[in-house]
Amino acid sequence: MYSLQQWLAIGLLSTTALPTLCAAEVSATTLDTKKHQKNLEEMVVTTSGNQQEALAVPASISTLSGEENANDHASWIGETINQMPGVFFTQLRGPVDAPAIRLPVSYNNVYLYLQDNVPLQSPISFNHAAFAYSAALTSFGGMEVLKGPGTALHGSDAMAAVVNTLSQKPTFDKKHSMGLRSGENNLVDARVDINTPINEQHAVRIAFSYQQDDGWRETSAWERAQLLARHLYENNEWEINSILTYTDFNSQMPGILDADQYNDDPSQDGLDAEVNRDEAQGTSQYLRISSEMSKQLSAQTKIQITPYYRTIDSGYMAIWEPETTPLTNKTTDTVGLLNRLYFSYSNNTETVLGFDIESTQFNTRTEQTRVTRIVYGTTYPQGVHLDYDVDYLSLAPYLQHTQPLGEHWIVVAGLRYENSNYKFTNHLNSSNVTPDHPYLILGERDDDDFSQLNPKLGITYRINHMQSVFARYAHGFRIPDATELYELDPAQAQFKLDPENIDSIELGYKAWLDNNIGLDISAYRMDTKDGIVAGVTTPAGDISENGGKARYQGIELGVSSPLGNNFSMKFAFAITDNTYIQKLASGNDPADGNTIPSSPRTIGNLRLDFHPVVLHGFNVESELQHLGSWYLDEDNTTKTPDEYILNLRAAYDMTSQWSVDVKVLNVLDNHYATTAEAPSWAPDGVYRPGTPRTASAGVAYSF
Repeated sequence: MYSLQQWLAIGLLSTTALPTLCAAEVSATTLDTKKHQKNLEEMVVTTSGNQQEALAVPASISTLSGEENANDHASWIGETINQMPGVFFTQLRGPVDAPAIRLPVSYNNVYLYLQDNVPLQSPISFNHAAFAYSAALTSFGGMEVLKGPGTALHGSDAMAAVVNTLSQKPTFDKKHSMGLRSGENNLVDARVDINTPINEQHAVRIAFSYQQDDGWRETSAWERAQLLARHLYENNEWEINSILTYTDFNSQMPGILDADQYNDDPSQDGLDAEVNRDEAQGTSQYLRISSEMSKQLSAQTKIQITPYYRTIDSGYMAIWEPETTPLTNKTTDTVGLLNRLYFSYSNNTETVLGFDIESTQFNTRTEQTRVTRIVYGTTYPQGVHLDYDVDYLSLAPYLQHTQPLGEHWIVVAGLRYENSNYKFTNHLNSSNVTPDHPYLILGERDDDDFSQLNPKLGITYRINHMQSVFARYAHGFRIPDATELYELDPAQAQFKLDPENIDSIELGYKAWLDNNIGLDISAYRMDTKDGIVAGVTTPAGDISENGGKARYQGIELGVSSPLGNNFSMKFAFAITDNTYIQKLASGNDPADGNTIPSSPRTIGNLRLDFHPVVLHGFNVESELQHLGSWYLDEDNTTKTPDEYILNLRAAYDMTSQWSVDVKVLNVLDNHYATTAEAPSWAPDGVYRPGTPRTASAGVAYSF
């Protein structure tokens, strides 16, 4: 296996050799070259809600089109998104994953997930694996990742990145497709996409997908059905995009492995003998309806109103508590409204006035169906352990202004004020629980109120129409979620928390050079403060408080280019440095100055695509995914090895309607971990093993 340095050299040397190679190919007019030529006018929507030229945006934003990723045939989002610079989603089980974008692998609400510009979930109950039920891959029209804190359009959770998946829009021509693939572990993946115009003003697209997989580990099977329906209405004044998504997802839940289990037999589920395998499951039902309504009020003014409704019903067994295995069910019902008024003037000046509203009702109920048990001195009675509601209301006015200054300079300034309020209601009290109840019984609370003012400032210098440099400052934040505030042990005391804050500065260079070479370089530093620190001892009991500080900095590189008529390449690489500045509010922690665990030092992806001119419709792609080592513990005593995973994909368009493909992931069958940590109770480490070599094949029909 090549070392990281060798693969980095390959990527960079191929870039430097491109002008010579391409100059020799005077007839370089293949479909691939045309695809890269389109990127010269690449547009993005995440930063303003309107189409913007990517080179003019003073921010690091990576994009993928549906056409670019047609051959991925991905069942989980990481298989596609991990080719972006500095972006890594690690696979936990099936399509369930956890992100690491400029931060360590995180399960907290430090990322904002959007689908078609509408939030996938509420900050009150963040799910790191929300894309598993988002229907993002059912009708994949593209993806945008804004790295660093969001713009003025984005509120809580947009600390480290905004991930926006885009579905395919209806079009006014009939175009349908269906596909079926099968593979190891009894994989079945069936998809249908129907697009049809109704008349000159109405068009509809309906996409359905169904996947099932028995999993390569014990107790790791999963099944998912998804529906995405879109309706487009256009006339001389209005454009209305209405979207309905629904997902029914069920997944078994394997556990983590100790070092011996991981090395001897990673296919075992790692569950304790007391865990009922038949009940070790996680489920999610997700429904969202939104309608983006845009009207051109005048030549300079446009209004955009997007109401949405969202409901999530999820449940899981706490397999990490084998003696009691309580069952938790969470329901989240949301109504929201995104309001924007766009003022466009001459010379590309634009002002966005916005006002976002979201109201969410959230309920958590945890029940132990097994008999009362005493575990390490704590009594866990049979019955209901948690049953509470939280009413969440968020109001956020904002302003974002884009101002060109002369021919080369563009300034983007934004300001967002966001107020969020929680109203907590507990359905348990001292009269309906036992004295040895395993959770602290809280009374009704309505004083958890969070207000944030978030400034943003970016400057772009257009060197020419194909190159630009930018500088950006952005402030972001996250409010505490319900579990951090309301799920407390009996030995704890009540407490209040403030939002966690982040300040980010960034410099970048973007270019489309001669011969369609794309180049994207950015360097960033992000400092967090008021981090939420748990386990702080007080006379009244342990509490959580604000006070943690950390620094996240790094460099990201993205390169893409055709290599003559028959080849093209994409190369992404990032170096990160994530450090505790002050782990505890009181300071003087041994971990201060250490690297934060679960922070890969380097992240890389190299894709080489072969599409011979002499065999039109044939395509072979090799992909090398690299994940650098990371520390398992806060003392920085144990590291994982560097990981390299090779994937191969091949596809052939037999006719204009029929196509076939083959995919082999982890071709070299490497043994690797998707997560690894060494908590105090497992100093030798606990691991989630990565998927071994896995093959699948598919057939698709378009008509």
